[in-house]
Amino acid sequence: YTADPRNVKGARKLDEINKNYAELKQGQTQLAQARVRELQVENDYLMQDSQNQEEMALLNNPKANLPNDVLDKMDALEEA
Repeated sequence: YTADPRNVKGARKLDEINKNYAELKQGQTQLAQARVRELQVENDYLMQDSQNQEEMALLNNPKANLPNDVLDKMDALEEA
């Protein structure tokens, strides 16, 4: 929508709406970036604990510490 240039009040109001929208979007972007940084710091803090590191390794590769006979049985079940 574009305001009629002869309608100065309408043009000013539209400019104000556009400015407010841009400020709102900028605020939302800054808030989202701050949340990402907060989560990164929290993750870094949690990963300092060796137990958390082990749990993350287990999540990434859940079969890593299983005995071979269990892995063989799991493979057989997956093939069936």
